[in-house]
Amino acid sequence: MSEVALTFDDGPHPMWTREILRVLSETPTVPATFFVWGEQALDQPELISEMLRAGHSVQPHCWRHLAHWDLDAAQIRTDIDRVSALLARFDVPAPRMWRPPWGRLRRTDSRRIAEERGLELAGWTVDSHDWMGRPGDELYADVKARIAAARNEPAVVLMHDSFVEARQARHRSDCEGTVELVRRLIDDEELTFMPLRHGLSANLTESPEVPAPGTEGPGPG
Repeated sequence: MSEVALTFDDGPHPMWTREILRVLSETPTVPATFFVWGEQALDQPELISEMLRAGHSVQPHCWRHLAHWDLDAAQIRTDIDRVSALLARFDVPAPRMWRPPWGRLRRTDSRRIAEERGLELAGWTVDSHDWMGRPGDELYADVKARIAAARNEPAVVLMHDSFVEARQARHRSDCEGTVELVRRLIDDEELTFMPLRHGLSANLTESPEVPAPGTEGPGPG
């Protein structure tokens, strides 16, 4: 059996987050972690409440979906503080983890700010690449192969419950493939599911130099 933690970035989305929650509810023992985009969550406190009532974890992703490479330290602090304040307003328990957009960290600033805020930066071990527009059966086959290649090491799967970020939206606008991926994963008797308890550095990229704004390509969010 392989242990798997399911994580979702870039929501909540009024349709697709609720659909993913519905699929997860079919197997109540499957926990998930939702890394929330503040601008997306601002007018959707009911969806945050639904996540919490279902026993899932809600953690900060960002306020604005901008790579830390394109921000200075003060802007990064403002961003995490703003989304954290919103989650507190929605009665979310104090966050423990933080997944920056695209996993892109500004030099040492992102790590220092995370430490200041008492947060663990949260990477992933398996990127579903669900933003690329592939159908759910293909996503599942790829994710399952990556989990198997880890030789029974715990896997942290990155998925998305929204595709409104501009670079991703060029490829797709719906989460049908992701919903099917989740359904297939939780039906897989070779997998057992665990909550994401700690952050990890896998796939977090620290830039020694900040590139010009807009140079980064599409990727996990």
